[in-house]
Amino acid sequence: MTAVPPGSDWPDVVTVQRAPELERELAGRLGLGSFPPVFGVTDLIELRRAYYRRTAPVTPGVEQRRRMDAGRAAHLQILRLLGDPEYREVRVHGDGVVGEIDLLKETPTELKTTREIPEVATLHAVRPGYFEQLAMYCALVGKRSARLIVTTAPGPDAQAVVLACEFASTDRIWAEMRQRSERLRESLARRDPSGLPRCAWRDRGCEYQSAKVCACTGEEPEPSRGLVRELERAVPQEAETAALTEGLRALPSEGPWVASRFRDLLYPRRAYFERTSPEVGPEGAEPAAGSGARQELFRTLRAMLEAGPSGELSRRWAALGEPTEPVGCFRGEPYVIKTSRAWSPALEAGLARDQPQYVREVALRAGSLGGRSGLLIVGYERAASVPEGLRVFRVEFASAPELVGLVTRKCSELRSAIATQRPEELPACPGWMHEACPYRERCGCGTSVAGRT
Repeated sequence: MTAVPPGSDWPDVVTVQRAPELERELAGRLGLGSFPPVFGVTDLIELRRAYYRRTAPVTPGVEQRRRMDAGRAAHLQILRLLGDPEYREVRVHGDGVVGEIDLLKETPTELKTTREIPEVATLHAVRPGYFEQLAMYCALVGKRSARLIVTTAPGPDAQAVVLACEFASTDRIWAEMRQRSERLRESLARRDPSGLPRCAWRDRGCEYQSAKVCACTGEEPEPSRGLVRELERAVPQEAETAALTEGLRALPSEGPWVASRFRDLLYPRRAYFERTSPEVGPEGAEPAAGSGARQELFRTLRAMLEAGPSGELSRRWAALGEPTEPVGCFRGEPYVIKTSRAWSPALEAGLARDQPQYVREVALRAGSLGGRSGLLIVGYERAASVPEGLRVFRVEFASAPELVGLVTRKCSELRSAIATQRPEELPACPGWMHEACPYRERCGCGTSVAGRT
């Protein structure tokens, strides 16, 4: 069927078709309707933080978000020096653990950026998480050898070190990973983190401590360092270090990008104020009502995709480098996962009209890759079961060049508004965002007509 999404600056024609066969295939991965939670490699490094991420999620403060965005942009700049896109941020999984390897060619490579690089001889002691993460990546791909790259931010004073690492036994690494997974799984089932090891981030800017949602005292037992003990050697690679350092110093200290997330282009006026009014932004614990169920449903939908064979999920990047957020692809097609509290699942006939933001996000992700189609996966919280509330839609637009131009234009408009300090030139956010927006006293969206839906 064909529908017209509202908003004159968006593509005129979009085709939305439900994909019932894919719905049945994904729902079939649920088995009896549930499966154990899938943990990321980073979850298994900091078990307490992983526990609170699931049970008491916290909205990052604006400064923290800004640091995260800047770090992500620097990370992407450096990855471009290291390898072709097909080898970057490769997702691998096994036995309920998912990893995203910064660079995977013959062996896994992990990239870490920091303000100051510690002495190589003490790196395993002062930054054990670096080596734990690398060890788990080795186990996931069945390799004992790997590389660790530690750098400062790009710019004229950049520093770097490249280490060739060797681990003793992937079997012992897997045994430790399974033990950590089980401890976290049991704590989540009991809703009790008391058996988890001490968090390394206590009194070091931990957002859960700042929001007063954690029960940590600092007296918890020391975390296991079994994975670090599997490290047999970490040998500096002088030629690679010198070449990377030279490359980093040739890069600009700040990236040229203005859009770090597709959300920035979807709601550009909100993005404007997030950039220019950092003192106002949201911070603290999210509202408890509904947030836990919504996040649990999102993780379930994500786990459906993760349950497929390796290579089915991939990540790609915008052809022009912006937004810097990678595009998740399922079987080569960009996809968007959403959850909804609507009482009834959407019909394809009204999706573009009733949920234009869903369709627009597919448009942005497809356009950033030079394509014109993608998948929209929606889970409805109020449905009797996950399979009953699962809807998968194929969304296709009339013209790929039009979508590419849309992404370029949206980036240019946001950059221009920030440079001229004229947010009124950007489309207003939709009405449903206004009440909870921390910028509503100054943004003008409540009175603006242009761009409203």
